[in-house]
Amino acid sequence: MSIAGVRDSFFSNDLINISSTPFISSIDISGNSLVIQKSNGEMLSTPLDVSKLDPYLSFNVDTERVVSSHALETSLQSIYLRSQHKISSGFENVFFTNLTSDIRFFPCWCGIRDQRVEANRGADGILPPSGRVYSDAFELEQLGAPMSGVTVNYDDTTTYDISLSVFGQEFIAGEDIDDTVRLYYQVFSKEGVEVYEQFFDETFIKGERVILYQNHPLEGHAGQTARACIKKIRKSDNADLGFLQVERATNLNADGLIKPYVRIYLRTFEDKELAFKHDLVDVSGATYQELEDRIEEMENYDLSGFEVRLTELENAHNHNHTSEPEPEAEPEPDNHDDRIIQLEAQVLELQTQMSNILAMFSSD
Repeated sequence: MSIAGVRDSFFSNDLINISSTPFISSIDISGNSLVIQKSNGEMLSTPLDVSKLDPYLSFNVDTERVVSSHALETSLQSIYLRSQHKISSGFENVFFTNLTSDIRFFPCWCGIRDQRVEANRGADGILPPSGRVYSDAFELEQLGAPMSGVTVNYDDTTTYDISLSVFGQEFIAGEDIDDTVRLYYQVFSKEGVEVYEQFFDETFIKGERVILYQNHPLEGHAGQTARACIKKIRKSDNADLGFLQVERATNLNADGLIKPYVRIYLRTFEDKELAFKHDLVDVSGATYQELEDRIEEMENYDLSGFEVRLTELENAHNHNHTSEPEPEAEPEPDNHDDRIIQLEAQVLELQTQMSNILAMFSSD
């Protein structure tokens, strides 16, 4: 092997030519990459600068945190809190997976629209709190049974009539898949934005029924359109080998198009508006707050307080009529005790109504 270069520029990182027929014809290290040109014309490039993130990332010794000067973007399923929790996107939901229990948690949601838009500054700009309620799980063949022996690309765009939560899909393989290939499952919104992705290491033969379960459900509201596809990726070099071939569905879709046979595993869901305690109304029509105020008002008087208050009312009545004294009437029996019993009964009745309302929150 021999190395030939211009003497004056040899040490200035100019192009160095190496004759190694028939393998390497030249090496270039003048930039930030090591570029190797083979004798057959093929170019190989390896980055030399491995510190491109240095201007954007730093380590704060005091807080022991990595600090980024720019926003971070990850894949759709790649925020992990060590080995305990994972945060991932499920199209119209965000899941917080407990990696110990393997439960996918999600919160109740409320929202506020873009306040830069004037139309969103009124009541319509607020989405009230809601909780997602699911049906039992079931299976659904989207367009009927498979058509044996007739294959199409697994590339399907569908607009759903119901709000659903899909956690698996089943198809009939139209080709063999061995362990040199992995499957790349992607879902896109109507606007072409990728909303879900997952790799599957599966092997199967043509004609086999295959079920793929997702890491977490993929959820969408009625009326939304989504495109789902499965591609083949060669493991050795990550080359895209095209769409997976699967058997077609017997029925055409609403637009008269041929579609792949897909049986989906799903639940339907409904987003139900939540009520706060003070929004609740009992059978008499009184709100929680009204009942609470009435109880508080009555409980402000103890047994002696009832008598004091009645005496104050009587004194005020007598004072307002001193200029025109009324004819002396027959003395009425002292009914203070009866009034106290009556008020106590009203307090007890209101407390019972409050207890009935609070029972709705007993699960908390």
